[in-house]
Amino acid sequence: MGPSAKEVWLKQVAQIRRYNQQFESYERCLATSSNTCTAPDRNALPELAAWTDLQSDTAAPTLSPSQAGAIAVARLRLPLTPPKVGPDPNLNKWKMAAVGYPLWIWADGSTHVGPVSDSVGGLSVSLDARLAKTVFRMGDGGTVTCTGAGTPYKNSVKPGTASPTCGYRYEKPSLPKGNYTVTAISYWAVTWTVNNTSGVITVPVAASAPLPVGEVQTLVR
Repeated sequence: MGPSAKEVWLKQVAQIRRYNQQFESYERCLATSSNTCTAPDRNALPELAAWTDLQSDTAAPTLSPSQAGAIAVARLRLPLTPPKVGPDPNLNKWKMAAVGYPLWIWADGSTHVGPVSDSVGGLSVSLDARLAKTVFRMGDGGTVTCTGAGTPYKNSVKPGTASPTCGYRYEKPSLPKGNYTVTAISYWAVTWTVNNTSGVITVPVAASAPLPVGEVQTLVR
């Protein structure tokens, strides 16, 4: 004889609780040391699909809108938005960013996902995700917080112009020891809606890229 509907439900609730605990630990880690944080595995919730099967069993507890919304958000796949720096250091003769030079930084990728529909426990869930802010950890101990993704650099920008929204200047080189690791932590505000009830859950997603930074010596004669 297999487990009862209530036993399955309790197991699923425990799975959700473990996932939420992992997610909270991940967010705390991102606030201090983003380069060593491990994101919770959303595939750790494979049995959530069984909610629909349980609806036919009168012994199965029903989900609240907020529970259904949280489960749908946990299953939502959000895009990575890796950090970009302009001017592109690969295009200069030194192949590096220069100490003291104003850099533009931004998160490269989509800033909106949705609307996306999901079905959880017989409830229809609508999801809409927007990139609220991006926290850039520059690899030298510096941090920059920007609204949205920041402003992409364009080649038409006058050299030496600072970013209007999201910029940074390095004070020390990474070379010759190596590169700085720049990490973009994108905070997605995911709005879930079930019937006439809605809420917002913030989901952080991190992506990194190496950046060589050196000193450019100017010869004066």
